[in-house]
Amino acid sequence: MARAKLFALIGNILLTITFIMQAISAFQMISSTSAIKKSLGIAGNMVSQKQISQFVIISIFVQLVLFIIFVLSWIAFIKIGKKSERAWKTFLLVIGILGCFNIFTLIGNPVASLISVIGSIMFILAFTSKVPKLEDKEDFQD
Repeated sequence: MARAKLFALIGNILLTITFIMQAISAFQMISSTSAIKKSLGIAGNMVSQKQISQFVIISIFVQLVLFIIFVLSWIAFIKIGKKSERAWKTFLLVIGILGCFNIFTLIGNPVASLISVIGSIMFILAFTSKVPKLEDKEDFQD
């Protein structure tokens, strides 16, 4: 397995772990009204049902966007080593750079944030690693 593909695989495995951890905590928070009030930073009964509903909708939308990124990163892993790899490696670079900003959210879930940052670094390394050219692939086994 080429280095770029190996780095992408490690990054995707770490991204999968992060996605599962964040999805579980998001769905636990969505199911509890008191957790929503706490995350909104409002004490007492100052939060209306409409505000809670909007927060739940936004949380579900964020999880869907993260799921789409999750699926696209696995597609990028599959496409490394093929003709369209340059675009997919660029996608992994962008996801890696954006994921490195996750270090600023270490307060919320430090384990998931740390795993996410390490996975993001793997995506950046996947972009910087060279894949053998088509002529050299005779000697290279997948």
